[in-house]
Amino acid sequence: MALPDFSAALLVTTDGYAQLGGSPAFVRGAVNGGVDDARTRFGRYAKKVGGVPLTIAARYPPLP
Repeated sequence: MALPDFSAALLVTTDGYAQLGGSPAFVRGAVNGGVDDARTRFGRYAKKVGGVPLTIAARYPPLP
């Protein structure tokens, strides 16, 4: 799904993973708690399930 001007998009896989992209303002508004909070929550999930999500979480940790 993308905005008409392609300034932001949401991709969802058949496995239930999602990736959101756009301007910082768009992402802040779309991600409850902001990007760092989302990365923290995903990191907790990844530790529980392991595998590919754990690799992704390690590559994109919350910013210090």
